[in-house]
Amino acid sequence: MRRIILIIIFGVFISCNNQKKQDNEKETDTPIYKEIPDIENDKKINKDKYPEVENISDKLDFIFQDEFYFDEGLVVKEIGLYKIKEHTYKTVFILGEDANLDKVKSLKMAMMFFPSDPMQLETEKDKTTGFVKTAVGTKIKKMGDELVFVHNEFRIVPKTHKAIRFYFYKGKVVGDNLILNNVTLRE
Repeated sequence: MRRIILIIIFGVFISCNNQKKQDNEKETDTPIYKEIPDIENDKKINKDKYPEVENISDKLDFIFQDEFYFDEGLVVKEIGLYKIKEHTYKTVFILGEDANLDKVKSLKMAMMFFPSDPMQLETEKDKTTGFVKTAVGTKIKKMGDELVFVHNEFRIVPKTHKAIRFYFYKGKVVGDNLILNNVTLRE
């Protein structure tokens, strides 16, 4: 008789658990959040007011292709290099949609190249420090449909770099640094 009562209690327990699972499944089918509609940015940028430069975007060797937020309003979407001649490059910084153009224009961008073999650097000073540093003004221009600023020409002999560091500054560093590791420049 005890066994029959235990079997009945066990059966009731199992059926109650199944009912709870079905109720839980119904509750989780409905989303617990509302979708937020896309909001158009009221502040449309008139890109045509910026001077246009030759569109070399299809010739760039991109070393970075993912938006990076250095600081609020300091957004770079992509960084590309264009080889002008032996050991001489042009750097193009493509700005992100969220970039505050007035803030970008008020700063400079520094680039530090840390070659895998510092002895390939050209000057004794650079060999001693182990890196080459160069800076660029951030005069905004239009290249195709993008807003950019360009470092027109810089010379770097080593092709392989253990790191390249980018940062905005105005007397001191503003925001975060973008550091790219293990970069090889196109021959």
